[in-house]
Amino acid sequence: MADIRQEILEKYGFDIEKIDLIKEYKIPSPDISSKKLEELLAEKRKKWESIIRGIREDKKQAAKEQLSHADAYEAVLRNPALLKALFASGQGRDEAAQFLEFARQYFTIISSSGKIGQSEAQFFFDYYKDRKKNKKAVIQMLEDEFHLPKLTSKTLEKDKEEEENKKKTGKGSRIIVSHFSDQTLFELHRCFRYQEQARQSGKVCQKFPDVESPMDVFLKLDACRTQKDLSAYVSQQLQTVFVYTQEGRHEFEPLRDLFNSLSGLLKQKDVSDNYEKFVFLIRYHNFTPYMQKLMSPKESTLRQLYELEGQSYHFAGFEDFLVKYFIPVYENFGITDDNIKKLLRQAKNAGKGAQQQDRTERAAQKSREASGREEQAGKRKTSERESTAERSKASGSAAEGEKLSFFASLLFKLANLPFYLSFAVVEAVRFLVWNIRYVTVLAAFPIAAMWLPFICYMVMGRGALVVTVGPHMWEVALNMLGSLFEEAAQINILAVGLLLAILIFLGLVPVGIVTKGLWQAGAQMRKKIDWQGIRRTNEAILAGRRKKFKEKISRGKAGAMLGLLAAAAVNMALIGGLGYYGNTTTQRIYRRIQIESMMARNRREAKARRKAQEAQKAREAEEASQAADFGTAAITAASGANIRTGAGTDYEVIAVEAHGTILTLTGNVQTLEGGGVWYEVYLDEARTQTGWVNAGIISLNTN
Repeated sequence: MADIRQEILEKYGFDIEKIDLIKEYKIPSPDISSKKLEELLAEKRKKWESIIRGIREDKKQAAKEQLSHADAYEAVLRNPALLKALFASGQGRDEAAQFLEFARQYFTIISSSGKIGQSEAQFFFDYYKDRKKNKKAVIQMLEDEFHLPKLTSKTLEKDKEEEENKKKTGKGSRIIVSHFSDQTLFELHRCFRYQEQARQSGKVCQKFPDVESPMDVFLKLDACRTQKDLSAYVSQQLQTVFVYTQEGRHEFEPLRDLFNSLSGLLKQKDVSDNYEKFVFLIRYHNFTPYMQKLMSPKESTLRQLYELEGQSYHFAGFEDFLVKYFIPVYENFGITDDNIKKLLRQAKNAGKGAQQQDRTERAAQKSREASGREEQAGKRKTSERESTAERSKASGSAAEGEKLSFFASLLFKLANLPFYLSFAVVEAVRFLVWNIRYVTVLAAFPIAAMWLPFICYMVMGRGALVVTVGPHMWEVALNMLGSLFEEAAQINILAVGLLLAILIFLGLVPVGIVTKGLWQAGAQMRKKIDWQGIRRTNEAILAGRRKKFKEKISRGKAGAMLGLLAAAAVNMALIGGLGYYGNTTTQRIYRRIQIESMMARNRREAKARRKAQEAQKAREAEEASQAADFGTAAITAASGANIRTGAGTDYEVIAVEAHGTILTLTGNVQTLEGGGVWYEVYLDEARTQTGWVNAGIISLNTN
């Protein structure tokens, strides 16, 4: 691009970065014919001349400027080598083509971490909602290159605006960070668009020079340590910009919208609760749309992501990208994946070495500056420690007094047993979800053991259906399976092969579908549920109750202990009663299931017999109906007859039969209100097609 630009600038005197010749002259191809090219050049000249003769003063000057360079423009376009070079440099690629190429790169990275589905595509369209006009082209690209199902494409093509308008702020599905809602991400992305619009105005850049810098520099995030600091800064800037817009300076409106949006974002709970992570999203906003698929990342995915965005953030290398961006995401945003742990450890060790060297250099530089203050600071710290120790001794060491004895801690846990049990359930579910890849494989064994008896019953109908749940369920299932193979072996080897194929189809396929469903359900739960938020809430509840208990102990130890003893006794009784009741209920349900399975088998056999009888009667009735003969009809009209889809001339003509054609009657006759009579006839020998003909143009033969 630089070479062709410099060549044209030196030889023809204009800069191709200031005018897109391919787009301006609408050149369709670098191989355009000379005749077609001359037509386009002449057409463009006429258009500029027409503008100059017009009344639009604002466009006249621009047209005159372009017309003054028309000879140079045309000379470049008439040169075949330069024309091809312009196409190769990317001139003529409109915004739609550029966005389509970006979408292709985006989904290439996403697909390297997993299959492209509706949720991934819908998030992309929601995030880049301002490119709605390119949606159809992107969907077509997803179908052709990423094998997106047609049904999913049709769903994506529907307008989702009404659903989005109904969404409440802070609600909706969660991305992997499990801290921010999709709505927050969309609003933050809108802020960057406002900043881009504001940069287009020279007056805005003059008043706010930092607007051309990255968003984190523009908002002075290094100085705004807390959400309160940033809110104050945004409010101050909003007041300043609002004054400009009130004066009629419309170029400041994008900046006003930017600060308005930021002000609203900072009031949302997910942002105020996770301010430091929100700052991280601002600092690396180009990575945000890719975070949906970072739940289960692969090394290839991370390398592609680094290559795509590495230049935007000036990372020193792939390891620097991991240390500065991905490791903070991995450690703080709720990602765990064993496949990349080794890669992250290597990057972290390399990063620590570089950081240690930097720290050593900074320490050596600061050591001389701090040497004069160390002695004074040491004396002050010693004095503070001594005074603190004295106060602690005088107060009876409050910190030690707050510690609970083993007995008190045990009573506290028993008294709050329901809370601990609920937390344990949540943690167990979280552990199951985060390790679903292993659990689903293990779950396949008991599922297969319970499914095998059903397969044996369906294949051979062997005796009663026996499903055992417990330590002997594999023994029962394998015994039934062995009996099946013995019977098949007595027939021939083909029967054994057929039985094996049926077992694979009826056994492995359903079990595989179930385990895959568990895997996908776990992946969705892992992605959608705010596990870290639940854990923080649980910890806050326990911390609050423990604090109250400590206060009660400090006021009256005996009363607090008695209260805990009573609560612990009630909890133990309730838990024991629930356990006993649950065990009894489980046994009762199990016996009920056995009885129901036997009754269901009897019902299925009776139903099968009824169906067989009904099928026999239906076959007999169909044979009787086919054997019935209602006669024939001969076409008497000299010009032939129209056969229609219904009784009446309002119906569509489906066939035209010539004079003398013999048609078989179906037996259906319909008389219209006007007195016309119409007969239904068969149009083919197989009697699969029918039509209607008027009685006035046929002769009936009903022998």
